Amino acid sequence: MQRQSSTDVLHFATHGYADFETPRHSGLLAASGEMLTIQDFFEKRLTCPRLAVLSACETAIPPELESPDEIIALPTSLMVAGIPAVIGSLWSVAD
Repeated sequence: MQRQSSTDVLHFATHGYADFETPRHSGLLAASGEMLTIQDFFEKRLTCPRLAVLSACETAIPPELESPDEIIALPTSLMVAGIPAVIGSLWSVAD
């Protein structure tokens, strides 16, 4: 994430985790073993990437909510962080 300042596309090819009990804990597993959570992305401001591609399991599945206006999911958190376009997955991705 530190090198994102000069790129147009962020491509995450990793494992994703959806926590439907506490959606802000959902995230992507970094190579270092650290989890990049929805909360982490909410706290960042990304200025350069125009597109993020999330090649990980279930990265676009929102929790079941009564109102579609309240979706908290990985694509939403990246858009809040400043990336205007995000592509995620609604299903499992093979390793």
